[in-house]
Amino acid sequence: MLIAAINSQARLVFNAGREWLLARWIGRVQAPRQVPRNAIFVFVGVAGAIIVVWALGHLIGGHSGSMNPLSFFDDSGTMGTILVLVVYFLANLALPFYYRKFRPSEFGIVKHVVLPVLGMVAVVIPMYYLVKPGQPAPLDWFPYAALGIIVVSVIYAVFLTRRDPGVTDRVGSIVADE
Repeated sequence: MLIAAINSQARLVFNAGREWLLARWIGRVQAPRQVPRNAIFVFVGVAGAIIVVWALGHLIGGHSGSMNPLSFFDDSGTMGTILVLVVYFLANLALPFYYRKFRPSEFGIVKHVVLPVLGMVAVVIPMYYLVKPGQPAPLDWFPYAALGIIVVSVIYAVFLTRRDPGVTDRVGSIVADE
């Protein structure tokens, strides 16, 4: 299972390198088997750094008793869920605008307004329980960490589009063309 996870996530990192969202060298493959070795190293390095930061946070925060793989899985799953819910919410929000602008002949009120609004409502409920104040550590700082990740992501997106305005047209195009 770990090999499958590394392969799938490294593929995302590799594509980001090919599309110039990350450094180009990350999107290169090694001959003769065409292995995206750079992307694998980057993914495993970042994943390792996340584990080290989590462990140090527990040691510094005095939570060394709960430092086991199940606690890490629970913590990382909760943190990741916050970010995934933000993506789902924004995707539902963007859907009607996308269809109105790029596919107006296919636009339907129920399909492209009512259902996405229901999707946003469905996302708000678990999000509230994940970010509500007064949760025990480390859950109490997850909303701030998620907000930091979102802010850094937006700043990086602005930087990329100013550096290369065509990047928004390229994102996903390599995968879609294969």
